[in-house]
Amino acid sequence: LAQAGFEPVAVDSLEALITLRNVHGIGLPLTVCGDGSLREQGEAFADRCGIDVTFTGRVPDVTLYLLRARFAFTSGLLGMLEAMANGCAVLATYDNPLKRDYLRLFPGAPYIEMARSPGELAARTALLLRDPAALDERLREAFKFARTQTWSAVADLYEALWGCGGR
Repeated sequence: LAQAGFEPVAVDSLEALITLRNVHGIGLPLTVCGDGSLREQGEAFADRCGIDVTFTGRVPDVTLYLLRARFAFTSGLLGMLEAMANGCAVLATYDNPLKRDYLRLFPGAPYIEMARSPGELAARTALLLRDPAALDERLREAFKFARTQTWSAVADLYEALWGCGGR
């Protein structure tokens, strides 16, 4: 697993890992690339809970980490596209209606796992892991989708999402 940055969304990734291990019997390592105001808290939490998390700090290119990961916790538009383009299944949580709509309105939404809680995300991830053929098919489709997202297409998407209508 890879995670870009360490902010509140990353806390969800740690909690999801704990649930995956404790409820679903699946232990996965996580690499957190980047820094944030909650990094020290996250390091202490991961250590206290005994989960396998490596905090790299800021890295010049997250691609090297994505290429080694099967899943990526990210919810930013460009982060989701980058993860898909590098063969990762995207996992994202939301905690309010605006974030939920942002994820659901993303044209790549059919290729991401989104959940309202870390526990729900853990359950969805466990299902993906139990069906490798379906996961591989999703990754292929997500990769194809990501390849269609040129800079022009992404700019158009941002304008549409923010209601600019090209103005």
